[in-house]
Amino acid sequence: LLTNDFEGKHQRLLNKEAFLKALDDVKISSASKTLQQILNRQNNLLTGSANKYSFVISDFQKNISNLAKLDTKTDIQYSFLKLNATTLPNIAVDSVWTLSPNHQPSANERLVVQLKNHSQEDAKNIPLKLNINNQQKAISAVNIAAGKTVKDTLNFSGLAAGWQKGMITIKDFPLTFDDSLLFSFKVDENFPVLNISGPNPQDYIKALFAADKYYKLTNNAESNINYNSFSNFGLIVLNGLKNPSTGLAQQLKTYLNNGGTVAIFPDLDADLPTYNSFLNALLLPSVQVLNTTPTKVDKIDLQNPVFKSVFEDVPKNLDLPIVNRYFSFIENNSANKEDILQLPGGKLFFAKYGIGSGSIYLSATGLNQTDGNFARHPIFVPLMYRLSLSSGNDDALYTTIGNENVLSSKNISIGKNQTLKLIANQFESIPDVRFAQGKTLIYTADQIKKTGFYNLKLNDSLLAVYSFNNNRSESDMHYLSKAELSSLAEKSNLKIYDTDKDAIKLISGENQIGQTLWKLCLILSLIFIAVEIL
Repeated sequence: LLTNDFEGKHQRLLNKEAFLKALDDVKISSASKTLQQILNRQNNLLTGSANKYSFVISDFQKNISNLAKLDTKTDIQYSFLKLNATTLPNIAVDSVWTLSPNHQPSANERLVVQLKNHSQEDAKNIPLKLNINNQQKAISAVNIAAGKTVKDTLNFSGLAAGWQKGMITIKDFPLTFDDSLLFSFKVDENFPVLNISGPNPQDYIKALFAADKYYKLTNNAESNINYNSFSNFGLIVLNGLKNPSTGLAQQLKTYLNNGGTVAIFPDLDADLPTYNSFLNALLLPSVQVLNTTPTKVDKIDLQNPVFKSVFEDVPKNLDLPIVNRYFSFIENNSANKEDILQLPGGKLFFAKYGIGSGSIYLSATGLNQTDGNFARHPIFVPLMYRLSLSSGNDDALYTTIGNENVLSSKNISIGKNQTLKLIANQFESIPDVRFAQGKTLIYTADQIKKTGFYNLKLNDSLLAVYSFNNNRSESDMHYLSKAELSSLAEKSNLKIYDTDKDAIKLISGENQIGQTLWKLCLILSLIFIAVEIL
């Protein structure tokens, strides 16, 4: 007996008595598998058997197949018993995502909700509600044309620091299992920034981040850098360093590989060989020459995520920074490069490079007044705020049961006598833990079967909250016809039976199915009816 749960106890063949007992023990489950996955599992179980018969009893929702031809074994006799279910109208909460780059206390939040109308009739004024921590934060009403998908953006605010447990709900009948979707995220108390300055520091970075209490700014001199503290910061700014060392570059590479963000504003009067050694150690382009002919930035990529939601309307004649002095670079590899601001001729002015799991932003000019007006230009403030916020945690808002067995968290330090636990209502487990690229990976190994919020705890400390939802593939209540099933198979060793039209064949025992199988089919039909009702 095999169910969509693919449980270990079903990994063996059973005699009649054990089979009937296992059938009685089957529980309603939200697990979803494709038809090919089911056949593959059955094929594995039947290895070594003399007489190989595979029976698949299902209503064969269309989500069970991607319409590719089925891969079957020639030494197995397959029988598909199609239960006839009623196609029901259904509206589903399909997915949610946030437009906020990170989450701050009391800040405005924007959440996008996607709804899908799986029926053949238009749906009007579907009530939509957002709750955060059991408090209503937003309501809406949505119209959805038949078979279409719509998005609705919900605005809310007033969140305190800490983990937030959210729920989107709609009212839709008769199917209700996909009328809600859980999600969770963390609101950070502050955002730590490290400003490492050269011998002649400019105060623009200090003034910028000190003006907003959300940012917690730490200043280090180039001559007194605390490398051990790098992992504590979401953003590191190198502000006019005179002699950046390859040792600093190696420490920054470790920080970047673990998901950190770095912004480099060079000292244009520094020794070029020293700077190039530093840049090369970070796999960045080398400086070719210092240009002293004034020019102006002539291109800005407003579609880059760093400018996301900065401009309500894009100005037609956007004023861009003036540059008096700047570095020209030798570009060896631009595969991991995103140009954000460019000089005439496509020259680099401000660009992003991906390194490991992190990002590094390189400026062609410094922040001194003699270098240009970049630091005083109106675009500088939103640019710096946005690149700092874009370095925030990009963990998923929720997880789908059965699809993902690995959860991700910021790096967790676990002591010798400490235990990491995943806890929910009537659930507790000690997951397997691995560490990779500055993150802690938590392996759930198919232990989670129910929707809900699951708290990750180290002793009594709450480290994270994960949200688990049912698979939305079950939301489309349309079914494969017998003809469509036949087109997937086209094999002589595969028979397809309609449990209504072919009832006489099932009862008479044609094709070695027999009365026992007919009775089993009847029992499972009742189970399927119960599932549809619930």
